[in-house]
Order: sequence, then C-alpha cells, then structure tokens
Amino acid sequence: MRLVALAGHVTSQRFGRVMGRQHGLSSSGAAVLTVLGWGQGRGIDKGTPGRATHAELARRVWLAPATLTGIVDTLEKAGYVRRERDESDRRVVWLVVTEAGEERIHAIGRDAREVFRPTTAECDPAQEKIVREFLIDLIVNNYEKE
Repeated sequence: MRLVALAGHVTSQRFGRVMGRQHGLSSSGAAVLTVLGWGQGRGIDKGTPGRATHAELARRVWLAPATLTGIVDTLEKAGYVRRERDESDRRVVWLVVTEAGEERIHAIGRDAREVFRPTTAECDPAQEKIVREFLIDLIVNNYEKE
C-alpha cells in the first residue's frame, strides 16, 4: 500500500505542475475537463463524451457535488464548459464541453502522453490488465460512500 500511495503522490504532484504551467488549470480542473470530454472515468464509470449532469460528473470524477461546483465554475469562466438547461426537463442542467474545451482536452492529452511515458507494465497487455484490475479494485473497495 505504501507504493500505491507514493505512486499516487508523485504522479499527482507532477500532473499538477504540468497542468498549472502549461494549461493554467489545477490538476482537479484538468481531470474534470478531460473526464467530461472523454465520457469516462478511465474505465470505472462511463458516460456520454462531452456532456454530463453535475451529479453524474461528480460520480465519475469521485468528488462531492459541492466540490465539483467550484471547479466547474472555473472551467466555465475559462470558456471550456457551459451549462445548458435540458429542453424537455428544465430542472436538468447539462455540463457541456465547448470548442475551446475540446482543444484544451486534446492539448492535455498530448502533454500527458509526453510527460508520462508508458511504463513497462503498460506496454505489456497482460501486465497492464493486472495492474488496471488491481487499481480499480483498490479504488472501488476503499472509496468511502457518502
């Protein structure tokens, strides 16, 4: 477990520095934007690419809805996300990625691929599957549900 915690800490710090320096976003802002754009929480909870309700996105990024609100506000001010009322049910508000948001998502993806080169385990499909299953199991079984 110490290695998992250390890997998460080191990766998070580096991701945060790259996102802040190259994209002017917090690591949380970059994560929320990319999960919204890609439509999935990296294989844990899937959704429609480029669109989600607030509650759905909070679930996919493993944040409390109240925490997500400030992040979405910042992304909206930057022009990466907009809020749209559902035409058939005005109570529903959709978070939608804008064209500028799509461009930022692609840039984040490019930069992440450059900064985080694939590990040996990622290059071997059998090893990658084992590591992915372990990490998802670890997350799902240790996430405190509210």
